[in-house]
Amino acid sequence: MRAMFLGLAVVAPVLVLHTARAASRVSGAPQVEWTKPEIVIRTGHSDTQGYAATVFHRRAYIVDVTDRQAGGRNVSRIWFSTNRSGRWNRTLVAKIVDDQGASGVTTPRIVVVPSSGHVVIAAIDYTASGSKLLSFSDQSGSWQPLTLPLEVKADSSASAGSRAEAPPAVGGMVNALTNFLSTHIPTPVGSLGGGGQANSDNASAAGTIEDAQVPSLAAYGDTVDLAFNANYAGTSSECSKNEGNVFLSVLADGEGTWSSPKNVTADLCQTSLFARSPILAYSPSGRLYLLYERTGDPSALRELALRSGTLAASTEQIVASAPASQNWGVLHSLYGLEAIAFDARGGAHVTYITSNGENVTPPRLMFATGGPEGWGRTLLHQATKRWDDADVASVRTAIAAGETGTVVAFEGTVDGAGTRSVYLLTHHPGQGWSSPENFTGKRDTDTSPKLAVSEGLMHLFIKREGVGYLYARQLPLPTISEQLQDASGDDLRFRGSVAPETGSETVRVCLQHKIAEHRWGKCQRDRVVVNQVGAGQFTYRPHSLAAGRYRVRATVQETDDHLSGIGPWQQFTVR
Repeated sequence: MRAMFLGLAVVAPVLVLHTARAASRVSGAPQVEWTKPEIVIRTGHSDTQGYAATVFHRRAYIVDVTDRQAGGRNVSRIWFSTNRSGRWNRTLVAKIVDDQGASGVTTPRIVVVPSSGHVVIAAIDYTASGSKLLSFSDQSGSWQPLTLPLEVKADSSASAGSRAEAPPAVGGMVNALTNFLSTHIPTPVGSLGGGGQANSDNASAAGTIEDAQVPSLAAYGDTVDLAFNANYAGTSSECSKNEGNVFLSVLADGEGTWSSPKNVTADLCQTSLFARSPILAYSPSGRLYLLYERTGDPSALRELALRSGTLAASTEQIVASAPASQNWGVLHSLYGLEAIAFDARGGAHVTYITSNGENVTPPRLMFATGGPEGWGRTLLHQATKRWDDADVASVRTAIAAGETGTVVAFEGTVDGAGTRSVYLLTHHPGQGWSSPENFTGKRDTDTSPKLAVSEGLMHLFIKREGVGYLYARQLPLPTISEQLQDASGDDLRFRGSVAPETGSETVRVCLQHKIAEHRWGKCQRDRVVVNQVGAGQFTYRPHSLAAGRYRVRATVQETDDHLSGIGPWQQFTVR
């Protein structure tokens, strides 16, 4: 598997991935093994302006931006890289030339449409006259711009984002060719700062949106959702003039135009609250989630809020609060833009950073998990310096399926040496959280971690001195889950599965008889061959069993698709 990097102004940035294994050094935790990194991107002598990465069908999809100054003008290039064919390729999506003094394209985002494999990319272009929201898709076979209508209809405060909760279809992919153009949002209205004024504007009135910021993408089935902050022209409230609204647009696969944006946080603006830094994500069942910061002062510490389903005001949950008496709150702009993830059962997991507004206490890296019934919060790491020393700069989370648990990656310093590194924390059921581990052992070189999981394969992306690295780790889960016959002992059969699977592999089964309250007998071993390509299902039939209590589990050896893995025990009784 591979690794990727982007973001610093350094010479000859490259992207790397190796194939050997590097064992975890986390004391007391199960061994965590990753493939070594391999170079996949070289950006020459251009400055890199950020990257985003995702995975689909166990392959990596990356968008990055490179900048160069030419003739007093800024030239930004948006690139797409993937190993979906088994080999890495890199193509140009767009070339954007800005006026003198413009900062160029930043904040790239990428998503894959599950039903077709089409890719959608978004980014912000900061020009001398304002910001432009760019989006592109390869759904026509070449990279084409997507149009975003700027008019907001009078019912824009209505609910948005609901989806039928059905499994996404699985389809093929298209080749990405190079073509480029851009759509944009016009000059911004109002200045940044201020806040707290009452909003007398009609939140559902028609108008235009301007100065788009901080895009986020999510996809499920055959649709893509886009969330972004923007000004709302024609209103006088501070939240409308300071990108305090979150707008949502929807793109149907195969179409070239986003739906008219809907203001999904208009209710907050009516009560003088700013909604900032939206993050979209889908649960495994297809429920849409919107994570965002909310505050009454755009320069103050914030709360972290979450909406789901229709994204209506009634669904808002406060994941992390900012109690005025303690002067604590979410440290804005520092928690990662992939800071929400879901486990196989749809449980939501969020990471964020809290800080003291008086800058007297170091920031805290927090983990929250929960839902409508409430949120449980865990302190993962207490920084050693105040927040202006940037102990913890970015956080990314990913949730692995089955028994593997949770992995959190963050950039910071935990050893008191003042050097920056990428650290991992892992959570395994029954063992709690590990201590932060310097993943690569590097210092002052590794930054901007991102995590993504697809079909049991976890990818970790790291920037290093202008080089992009991608580490990949398979997380196989062989299970024996369903009893097919009555427990007579003579005709007992079980159904199991391996995910991921190679199409033809051997599953080793261990069956044990309980001989005392806390003692199990010797393992009776059997082998089952899996031949169902793409399904990984098998049937296991043990030998004739006497009455008693038993347990059974499956294991698989390392293959080209995955590492070795052991499934959970299943207990049963023969009468």
